[in-house]
Amino acid sequence: MGNPVAAAPPPEAAPLSPLPAKHRRYLRHYIIDKRLQLRYIAIVSLLSAAISTLLGWLIWSQRAQASQTIRNSLLQAGDFIGPTQQAEILQHLTGSDTTVLVRMGLVCGALIIVLSAVLLVMTHKVAGPLYVIGNYFDKLASGRLPLVHNLRRGDEFKTFHKKFKDMCNALRVRAEEDAEIYGLFLAACAQAKVDESGALGHGLEEMRRSKKEKEESLLG
Repeated sequence: MGNPVAAAPPPEAAPLSPLPAKHRRYLRHYIIDKRLQLRYIAIVSLLSAAISTLLGWLIWSQRAQASQTIRNSLLQAGDFIGPTQQAEILQHLTGSDTTVLVRMGLVCGALIIVLSAVLLVMTHKVAGPLYVIGNYFDKLASGRLPLVHNLRRGDEFKTFHKKFKDMCNALRVRAEEDAEIYGLFLAACAQAKVDESGALGHGLEEMRRSKKEKEESLLG
């Protein structure tokens, strides 16, 4: 009798595929261009602090005026309200004014933090595409034709990036066609055993060099 076929392991014995690792996004991941992002965050934070301070001062001045009116009324109503009650009312007014002042300071600080966080995310969506496109420009300056990939979801400059991508793709297609034409011409010359001495040979050598440059530029 032949060897029995080994039974397949039960599903629970099969090795589990590892779960994809989740990459943590730290604050430094959102800061791509420090000069651009931090400058705008600082400007918005200062403007927010100035506006919050102005509004807080207006609210505080109105409340302080109302509290002073109440104090003056208490002094004039000394015959109807006893000293103990007056002291309690004045103490309550002072504590209430202090509470309002602290709350306005907390609201101002929270507003600045929230606006800075929102602006950090917004500038990240702007600085990211600019950084990527800048790298593509560096490759173009060095004579390479890069493969342009799509931007991330939520990034800005989608229209500009699409036109830039179409331009790079058109340049790559033209370079591929030129390299193919050069190759066909050089192959035809080699098959016809063209004499490469003199100026003709120099021209063919320049064409080989251009073909090589076109092919290298397509490597990205």
